Amino acid sequence: MNLRYEQMSQRALVQQCYELEDELSRTRGTLSDSMSRASDLRRKNTKLVRVQKKRKGVIDAKSKKIIAKSAWNSVLSNFIALGIAIPASLHDGSFTPYLLLSGVVSGILVPLQTYVSKRNEEI
Repeated sequence: MNLRYEQMSQRALVQQCYELEDELSRTRGTLSDSMSRASDLRRKNTKLVRVQKKRKGVIDAKSKKIIAKSAWNSVLSNFIALGIAIPASLHDGSFTPYLLLSGVVSGILVPLQTYVSKRNEEI
């Protein structure tokens, strides 16, 4: 029944006020619950990790892994590049020992450059 409030009896009006108050408290409760639930989920999904500050010039285990990965990638890429360049240069007659030397030197220099950059960085 959709009666205007002026037409309602005092008892019905009081009952309507209680219902509206209950609905308002439920709405406020669900809002605060969802806000606290969202903050709880954020807090649960966040991991705090305390890391000791690294001094300049110190190579730690993580840096060693990065340098080793750089060396491995460098060796593989140079091996693939030389595997393509050597047959091509032999075919057209432009093969020189400098081609091999450049591949070997670049394979050594990339990990050394990574080592020096890791050594000079400071967290």
